[in-house]
Amino acid sequence: MRVRSACTSGRCAATTKKGARCKRKDWWALQDLNLRPTDYESAALTAELRARSFSPILACGSKAAPAVRDGAAYNIEMACPLCEKRKPKRHCPAKGTKICSLCCGTEREVTIDCPFDCRYLEESRERDYQGNLDPKNFPYKEVRVEEHFLTEHAELLNALGQGIFGGTVSIAGAVDRDAQQALDAQIQTYKTLLSGIHYERRPESLYARSVYSNLRDTIQAFQQEETNKFGFARTRDSDIFAILVFLYRIALDRDNGRARGKAFLDFLRLHFVRVEEPEQSLIVPGV
Repeated sequence: MRVRSACTSGRCAATTKKGARCKRKDWWALQDLNLRPTDYESAALTAELRARSFSPILACGSKAAPAVRDGAAYNIEMACPLCEKRKPKRHCPAKGTKICSLCCGTEREVTIDCPFDCRYLEESRERDYQGNLDPKNFPYKEVRVEEHFLTEHAELLNALGQGIFGGTVSIAGAVDRDAQQALDAQIQTYKTLLSGIHYERRPESLYARSVYSNLRDTIQAFQQEETNKFGFARTRDSDIFAILVFLYRIALDRDNGRARGKAFLDFLRLHFVRVEEPEQSLIVPGV
């Protein structure tokens, strides 16, 4: 039996022109459908028959119904986990799930620690790079680094480039700013050393200090390798100083201004880090 039931949710304020409470024709939920005295019909009606999915609460305007997109209800559980508003479309390897395009663009290397192999990060590198450092604003202007100097000291440049990259990415949480501070502190140390005073300048940041130590170990290892090979260290302190200044300028030029930016480290990865190619077996036809 179907009955006329008033909206008893307590949230509905809808009334008719005569001032009567909002009434809808609906099925009672989770109780006996026949609320009148028992007769021969009531025993045949189930007490667990639920009301139709069209709720009087939603019908009265107290709560908005979920939007329907692509034939399915779109709710908060299907939204981007960052903004909880927009539909996720891009897979984020750092989060292990999909996020929306806007959050991908605005939170990239800001709140998200993006890996180097993220396709959206790779696409944005050259687009974001604008040559941030004007040659007029070069730090340590008294140091001139010519192209022929870089060619002559290519081994030192490669060693320090690899040392900065490896020493930074090996520290969880270290970013471009830490590499910049480590380079600047190492430059200050060599600058005082060239003046005849040996005074080590360490960065204040713990991350940068660890990168600084790794870079110092790389320099010492390079000089020790030269000593073992030639009987003495051929590379002078002034050469190391100039290469450090050159790398520091690149670090400032590649800085994208993001809190977790690694554009400089990505540059080092692409230009200084050796990629070991897998060995290929020799295939002899007919064997």
